[in-house]
Amino acid sequence: PSHLTEVSYYMFADCSSLESIVWPANATIIDASAFRNCTSLKSIVIPEGITRIESEAFDGCTSLTTVTIPNTVKSIESRAFNACTALTSITIGNGIEYVNSYYSPFNGCSGNLTKFVCHTDNQYILNAFPMADNPQLDTVAAPASYFNIAEANWENMPQNLQYIEVTSGELTADANAFIGHYSKKLKT
Repeated sequence: PSHLTEVSYYMFADCSSLESIVWPANATIIDASAFRNCTSLKSIVIPEGITRIESEAFDGCTSLTTVTIPNTVKSIESRAFNACTALTSITIGNGIEYVNSYYSPFNGCSGNLTKFVCHTDNQYILNAFPMADNPQLDTVAAPASYFNIAEANWENMPQNLQYIEVTSGELTADANAFIGHYSKKLKT
């Protein structure tokens, strides 16, 4: 219905046969646990207009492989995509202003992720993404600020990493040098 402005708490929780979502045209919020344990949901393209994704909104969506978060999303709460163990690709727009990093929005999503694309230089979201927990990661596209931050990010880079794309900004000399020493197979 067009009068809905949010996907309410637990609205579709435990709908194990839900495979796709037709979003309400006026929706701006995805409330906590709205799609929790929707184990047949495979792909999510969150529409423009959504501004907030609450805690555990997609918790336990174990078949979810791709998530695309638009530029209109300003806030992502902790564990929003908790235990989405099949995730292979995450794309995040540039509108993020706040991430509850008590627990990463991507907590428990380790193992299968191969591609992380982030268009924001907001350090909260960049620091909330656990590189070390994603050994299959082979592609990272993000602003230079992601690669220019603490060397701890580089120390935990997955061994399969092959492609780095700097989406905006300039790499520092240290980041360039570290990328050069990290692996000859990296492409930027």
